[in-house]
Amino acid sequence: MKLLSIYCEGYRKSVRSFRTIILLWIISLAGSILIVAPLERNLGRLLDGSMASELLYDGFNIDVFADIMHAVMPALASFSISFLLVTVMVFLANTFVTAGLFRILAGSWKKPYKWKTFLMGADRGFTGFLFIAILAAVALILLVLIFAGLPLGAAIAAGAGYTLLVVVGSLAAIVLILTMPVVLLTADYARALLTADKYLGPWKALTKGFRKVRKRFWPAWLVMILLLLLSLLAGFIAWKYTLQSKAATGGGLLLLLLVSQLFVFLKIWIKVLRYGTVTAMREKW
Repeated sequence: MKLLSIYCEGYRKSVRSFRTIILLWIISLAGSILIVAPLERNLGRLLDGSMASELLYDGFNIDVFADIMHAVMPALASFSISFLLVTVMVFLANTFVTAGLFRILAGSWKKPYKWKTFLMGADRGFTGFLFIAILAAVALILLVLIFAGLPLGAAIAAGAGYTLLVVVGSLAAIVLILTMPVVLLTADYARALLTADKYLGPWKALTKGFRKVRKRFWPAWLVMILLLLLSLLAGFIAWKYTLQSKAATGGGLLLLLLVSQLFVFLKIWIKVLRYGTVTAMREKW
């Protein structure tokens, strides 16, 4: 019952933060457009009016393929630079909004939503939230390298067959799913603590967050793993829908775009639900 009440409190907090969810979705959509549109436009200009598609249709021709790659590579290089810049911009914007979001999530979900409160939290917490986000990202990357990269690399180097690679990959995925909640819980607790105490530094917030996770490890871990599985389920359904879609007309493509953005919005909401639930755990436990 305690876990159910925590989820309910987190849900109420997320509903109250609906305007911030929309803002995070707009940032995500803008980032996608800034990345995809220039690449599509450049590739369209390069291939427009060429005979490449007709020549390749008759069979694979290495000379045609080399000519296409020679024309496309500059566009891909430009895309890589723009992708990096847009990724950094979206990351910073998300960090700024998340700092304001935690200020909105703190306290009773019945209090009115105020943009002034949001901006105050975003301005005050940005630096600390950026530090926490970078450390959490580094920790997650290290987890992937240790539990997935090294075992799979060793298996490939040893000449393992397909079946063994699938087994090693599946075990690595299970270990990652089981350990990721600890990193995310520590980071989210640190964000909530940093929001509650303006004199607390980000490193001290992380250490206090880890102690909180260790103190109530199993219930906190269960809360987080269920939310992560919910997010993975939404992502899997979106992937299956996109993969199986037969959209060919303008209306079908528009519907596919709308449905994909609906799932993006849902995943953002689940993340805010996670933040609200962890904030509720800090306030009640």
